[in-house]
Amino acid sequence: YIQPEDDDILARQEIDHQRTKWKAFMKSRGNIWSEKWLWQNWKMHAELASDFVLKRKLQKLFDSKVKTRKKLKKLIRNGVPPEYRGLVWWACSGAEDKKNSSHSDRQYLVMVQRSKELEHSQISHDIDKDLKRTFPDIMKSNTKYDIHDSLRRVLLAFAVRNNSIGYC
Repeated sequence: YIQPEDDDILARQEIDHQRTKWKAFMKSRGNIWSEKWLWQNWKMHAELASDFVLKRKLQKLFDSKVKTRKKLKKLIRNGVPPEYRGLVWWACSGAEDKKNSSHSDRQYLVMVQRSKELEHSQISHDIDKDLKRTFPDIMKSNTKYDIHDSLRRVLLAFAVRNNSIGYC
């Protein structure tokens, strides 16, 4: 039996504490991921309402929302448990709006489909050559998740989307 380091124990305890707080927040709010108002950047609203009196009126009007946003902000600043990090990033970054506003022919899955056109090209050959030199130890191990194929898909999709650059 190997005794874990004190730092590891403290880190696990902190993550468990964060997890408890997040679960309580999500239980009280329901589906927080679909509430766009919760994740919007309120700095823009604050700039529009530079008048102190107007700010107070807006705060009273949206009091429960303001309290909820403050609670969410505090949760985020105190740490996000690993299992929620992707969802929190997606919601905070505005990625959903950006994805929805982009042209469908420029989205990743379309680029992956179109990358099949490059299958026997010089670009594909260069990517394969470089991938063999990238993370050689990982490439030798037989894992469920093949990082080689994933990285290849991303690089080929990038080459399709940015055909003036290609792969360099």
